[in-house]
Amino acid sequence: MSAAVKTVGPFRSDVLTKGALLVVVAAFLGVFLWNSDQQPPVVGKPMPDFDLPADSGGHVQMSDFKGKIVVLNFWASWCQPCIEELPSLEQFARMY
Repeated sequence: MSAAVKTVGPFRSDVLTKGALLVVVAAFLGVFLWNSDQQPPVVGKPMPDFDLPADSGGHVQMSDFKGKIVVLNFWASWCQPCIEELPSLEQFARMY
């Protein structure tokens, strides 16, 4: 019985730590998004300019692709639907 009590303590601590981290991240994102001076994208309007780090170093800006069609896909290696859509995106990239 005491072995079960020992396993509950670390589990509860782990859950509380993850919960506290989630609250901090949510608060940070809320403050960041609330203070953002950019408007959200709107269908039929140009995409707001932003830059992201490039794999080869430096940065890539949306304005670098002005007049071109851009497919921007955020995905994660642990996301099964993301993995399933990769062949379609690769085929699309080869076509265009």
